[in-house]
Amino acid sequence: MMSGAGQHFPPSTAEPFVPDQPPAKEALWASECKPWTTRMVTHYLEHYSRSGDLVLDPFAGQSPLAEASRFLDRQILLSHFSPATMLGVKTSATPPAQSVLSPAFSRVADAPRRGHPLSDYIQQLYETICPECARNTVARYFVWDRVAGEPIAKGYVCDACQSAGEIASDLADVERAANFEMRGAAYWGMLSRLVAPGDPETDPARQLLNLYTPRALVALGELITAIDQRIVAEEEQEAARALLLHVLERCISLHEPPEQLDAMAIHPMTRAHGLTPPDTFVEYNVWLAFEQAYQTLKNRPERSLPLAFNLNSFLEDADDRLLLQSSALPDLAKRLGPASVSLMLTDPPRLDPLFYATSFVWTGWLFGRAAADRLRSTLTITRWNWDWYARVMTTAFRTLRETVKPDGHLVLAFSDRTTRRALALLVAAAQSGWRLVAHSVQTELAAHDGLTFWRFVLQPQAIGETTYPAGNLSDALRQTAQESARQVIDSRGEPCPALLVHSASAIAWAETGLLARMGETRMGRQHPVSFLVEQARLSLNPELPAPGLRVFSPPDRDPQVSLQWFTDELPERAPLADRVEGKTRDLLLDQSWAEADLAAELYNWFPGLETPDAGLLQACIDSYAVHQHGQWTLRAQDQPDNRAMQLGNLLNRLHELGHRLGFSVWISPEQFDMAVGLIPLSQGGPKEPLHWAPASLVWHQNGRPSCCFALTSSAFLQPWLRDPGTAIDDSARFVVVPDERAGLLVQKLQRTPALHGRLTWTGWLFVKTQGIHELAALSDLTLSGFRARIAMDQILTAPAEQLDLFAAPEGARHAF
Repeated sequence: MMSGAGQHFPPSTAEPFVPDQPPAKEALWASECKPWTTRMVTHYLEHYSRSGDLVLDPFAGQSPLAEASRFLDRQILLSHFSPATMLGVKTSATPPAQSVLSPAFSRVADAPRRGHPLSDYIQQLYETICPECARNTVARYFVWDRVAGEPIAKGYVCDACQSAGEIASDLADVERAANFEMRGAAYWGMLSRLVAPGDPETDPARQLLNLYTPRALVALGELITAIDQRIVAEEEQEAARALLLHVLERCISLHEPPEQLDAMAIHPMTRAHGLTPPDTFVEYNVWLAFEQAYQTLKNRPERSLPLAFNLNSFLEDADDRLLLQSSALPDLAKRLGPASVSLMLTDPPRLDPLFYATSFVWTGWLFGRAAADRLRSTLTITRWNWDWYARVMTTAFRTLRETVKPDGHLVLAFSDRTTRRALALLVAAAQSGWRLVAHSVQTELAAHDGLTFWRFVLQPQAIGETTYPAGNLSDALRQTAQESARQVIDSRGEPCPALLVHSASAIAWAETGLLARMGETRMGRQHPVSFLVEQARLSLNPELPAPGLRVFSPPDRDPQVSLQWFTDELPERAPLADRVEGKTRDLLLDQSWAEADLAAELYNWFPGLETPDAGLLQACIDSYAVHQHGQWTLRAQDQPDNRAMQLGNLLNRLHELGHRLGFSVWISPEQFDMAVGLIPLSQGGPKEPLHWAPASLVWHQNGRPSCCFALTSSAFLQPWLRDPGTAIDDSARFVVVPDERAGLLVQKLQRTPALHGRLTWTGWLFVKTQGIHELAALSDLTLSGFRARIAMDQILTAPAEQLDLFAAPEGARHAF
């Protein structure tokens, strides 16, 4: 609870996180590059809807929700304002039958053009010379220098001599590219599908045509004409347009050359940002892209879904459980009517001018000028920013609220690289009468530019149901941000990346009703996101942290390390990384797990803002489990009896080695049961065994510790983050971990570098079990040799001053 701001809304529930799935290996459309998992869709459908309920995705950009209609008794409606986007989603959900797809492809390929089939005609546009046999062949792509305005390299596979590769473009390639008119007939034909003569949006539409090379415009115009003129059947037209949509996405001049460009493969739709081609871009062969889309779609299994043909039949016939359509949001809400929807599950649209621009262009080219009219207004937007986005989404959420039942829910499941989108959506929801009731957040800790995933569950807020906190809004926002930062750090027990801290602030602002007060000030009304970001900067300023908060800044702005917040005092709770590791081990001790089930169960144990990052989760699983026959099973080494035997052998080794090097050896009483056959078990030692804790075994001289060893079967950090105490402060200190834990240990400290600094302060160094056994096996090992060898065998690199192992660690101590 936020003491300064007051608590007026019920706190939201921390829900288990359900991750997205990796992009499809052969993604044909951008909608397939960020798919939800069936598990996530099922989770929200089962939790927030019942049999027969109407479920809506008003910004449908992917197909898993549609596929749920096969096994869940819900009426599911997917709609998107862009007909082009909806075409990709629909084709992903219901791939066309072979009896539809193949004839559609053949009609286009065989369309006559200047005495040749269209397929051959378009291929001739990309004709080049094989550098090996000097015969004509077809370039699979050209790499362009945008500044020079010409192709500088080409990729090819020669059918005659079978040579292949990427080489510099020759003079004939440059001349052939220059022969295509910048404003030829193809250009004007493609423009006419977007705007009419004299249309006020003609200039911005003409600029969008520059996203394609003149050669690509010629080829695309031929494909569009063939589809319009040669295909009559509606299903075949839709299949051909779906193939063309892939070509439009693939052949736009915004793809930067990847490090290893395989022209035969289908790559994810990664494009440069903005509407200007990058300095170096790839021009793909249009016909090959069309053909690859056909071959890929042909290999996809047919999927029969209970499809409705229009909204009227969908609403009237319960057997028609799925409808996929393109509709403007106000029209959709009007036709659905008030209080008709039980659940809305959606990935809200991004703040992406390129998406809106290409949606307009592709819709016009695929479906004609009239279909693109509803997207025309996006061409007139001059200032794309988060404040504009928040205002637009406020209108959208207000429109959608009228269609939702009083006990219905809106689930926002999305990802981004900054918290601004999450903040804009929460403030838009608060301003339009929604309240946050549940949340989960996952963010990567190791890299600052990785994706963060949000799951927000909202409900309609009844008018007059709650009161809002009083007092100065700016002061309340800043105080709440600082308190939420401390809370999330304490609950996780470890440093937190800035993205997670800012997410916690946004959630706290929503829970306390502060976002609902944004309309009180002119800045809050007109520039809501800018206002909130400014309050976050004032309250969580890395240059001037609030009392009790500290910042780890990556050295030299290392892009692989994120800025992280932590507190002055070491949290009492064990680091989240330790708790995830412990739970992973416990679950595997109990049973074997299917791959997805183990991750899902771990997410169940760490919900909300405690959701572990995917890298940590996988590192814990890899450290303790082996994957066999689709199941994760505990490693044989980690069975309790085996670990006990290994620890006992290690104690014997260290006991014998210590005596060999001239030390008396003390073993903690807690380890007596493991130290089988040692007589005597220990010599000397402290009056109170806890004085030398947490060491398991100590080499000492007349009761003065020289070298301490803590034996563990885990990669836990918590025991070694605490002050070791003055009794062993002057000794070298080693944590001996199984070899299987080394990778997990490194992963933990890479994700929270501030903890590595804390270990430097406490003086514990980590070595592998195998290294100790190898040292003990050296019959001529001396004390100086032991010091040198064990220094080289450390798992983690320590500062140079700590390599003097039997001297007290130097350097000023600092609070965590």
